[in-house]
Amino acid sequence: MIGDRIRARRRELGMTQEQLAAGLFDRSYISRIEANEVVPPLPTLQLLAGRLGKPVAYFLGDEDAFTRSRVIHDYVRRARRYAGRRRYAEAVESYRLALELLQHEDDSPLLLAVHVELAYALASGNRPDDASQHLFAALQLLPRVPLDRCPPGTAFRLHYTRGKLAFQREELAVAAEAFRLAAAAATRPADRVRAHVALGSTLFRQGAYEEAAAAYAVGLPGGLAGAGGTGPASATAASAGCAVEPAAPPDWTGPAGPPARTAPPPVALPVPVPVRGLPRSLVAACHHGLGCCCCALGRLDLAAYHLERAIRLYRGRDPERLLLAHHDLALVQIRQGAFRAGRRRLLDCLRAYRRAGRTDGIASALTDLASLELATGRYRRALTLARAARSQARKALQARLYLSAMEVEAQALAALDPATARTLDGVVRDLRALG
Repeated sequence: MIGDRIRARRRELGMTQEQLAAGLFDRSYISRIEANEVVPPLPTLQLLAGRLGKPVAYFLGDEDAFTRSRVIHDYVRRARRYAGRRRYAEAVESYRLALELLQHEDDSPLLLAVHVELAYALASGNRPDDASQHLFAALQLLPRVPLDRCPPGTAFRLHYTRGKLAFQREELAVAAEAFRLAAAAATRPADRVRAHVALGSTLFRQGAYEEAAAAYAVGLPGGLAGAGGTGPASATAASAGCAVEPAAPPDWTGPAGPPARTAPPPVALPVPVPVRGLPRSLVAACHHGLGCCCCALGRLDLAAYHLERAIRLYRGRDPERLLLAHHDLALVQIRQGAFRAGRRRLLDCLRAYRRAGRTDGIASALTDLASLELATGRYRRALTLARAARSQARKALQARLYLSAMEVEAQALAALDPATARTLDGVVRDLRALG
């Protein structure tokens, strides 16, 4: 039993019960643990194991199945709480401890679920290689462990994590398929909306703005119709970076926007889900993504409305996405002709990115400021800002931002030095062709 192992290890080290308690517990409590009268909770067991210089698994043993199961589930519950609060480093540590205790259970449904949830936590913590290893381990278990035997939500997390990793690798078609499967497998409305938000981000990156808007609107009352519909676009087509997926479409080079496109075919709307009781941050992400899609489609007033709603919902809850929503709203204001308000908001975002040390955000804000100066005829200032943006994009290892900055630099040079601009423009075209 667990108490016997604690007592044996304590005596091996020559410690008394008072020394083991170390003023944190009463001596009688240690005595009751050693007499197997009580099973210590996980935090207490971790503390005692640390003082005795052994891992938790040493005190559990193989035969104490009930206690081992209790500790495993305690680790998993704690890891899920950490993941829900975006404390992914602590979540990974707890999942790894649970996984260590589960290694002897070859075909356990909980083992598959822990591999999947650990992969998700690692992917969310920007560790895609480690996440891929655990996702592969989970997929290897699938032929022997049906998903319907796993804890609720495992199928959703499996497909969602696969989509997240594919998205990080720029495999957008694979990511879109995985997110659709995640939405179909979700049993909770919040999970289904979360899958549609991720699908919307993927479709936005692919340039399918109508479909992306339909995906984002799933989490809003009335769906796409209640969110403002997909009425006719304004005369000037436009686009914006998305906070859920901060990426401007490839043909955008400044406030003037890309040339108008032909009307897309009708979009099949997703099945609506109950939206009452959704987390505010998730509703904010729906408004944010839909605002970016409306901007990309040229519906600027509707875009500003949804982005302002997102800002109100993010405020006090998610400062990182709040900053991105302000950035996107600045682009909408610029396209509406409110250059002064847009420039002021962009400068505020630039200062916030610098305080946070976000080199990718700095590069994006500088590129947008350079585009604004280019549109207002300040070519030398646009050239300076574009070169600064290119430098920051190189530090952030963001190829798309680097190319966007080069395009603005080429346009500024075209007004100042046409010969050099033609050379640089050719370099940009070659780099885009190479992917």
